[in-house]
Amino acid sequence: MLQGDNILKDGCVSVILQFLREDKYNDKIDKIEHAYQLLINDDNDEILRKLVICLRYENYWLKPNTNKLISLFIVSKAALHCLSELFESLEEYPGNLSNFSDPILQLVENITGNYNANNQSSGIDLEESSLLAVLQRLYDEATEDMDKEAINICLDIWDKLLQSDIYSAMEAIDRLDGGLLS
Repeated sequence: MLQGDNILKDGCVSVILQFLREDKYNDKIDKIEHAYQLLINDDNDEILRKLVICLRYENYWLKPNTNKLISLFIVSKAALHCLSELFESLEEYPGNLSNFSDPILQLVENITGNYNANNQSSGIDLEESSLLAVLQRLYDEATEDMDKEAINICLDIWDKLLQSDIYSAMEAIDRLDGGLLS
């Protein structure tokens, strides 16, 4: 069914969004992970756009498997359709972001890799997005927890951003001087 036509996939998307929106079935919510992962990586842009709305659901962020769902979403095709919303949601996320340092690094690699390969903008204005706030928070949490692996991942993310053309080195250095390295 998940490999089937778009009408069937659209129905699955509706059911998954309903489960993510409502504060029900939390004891069984892990059963949707496989379908969720397939659908957030579907080739149909309309399916991906519909799934993006889950980021706005308060209950999405309260599910027992939230870490798994977010980790799957961050590295999905759907994430590339809603980078600003994703980074805003991560910035507002009440939990510890260090759980997502690896997926965030992978997402930044995808963004910078796509930009460098296509020489096209990813559709995100990094200066205006919450990515920098998320990176600052991720680094602060890693420093507070003395998590050397997460600190190194944060620095790797900054390296990727500095090596790409989507964010000028001078602006990034100003950000580093103003927060990350202060």
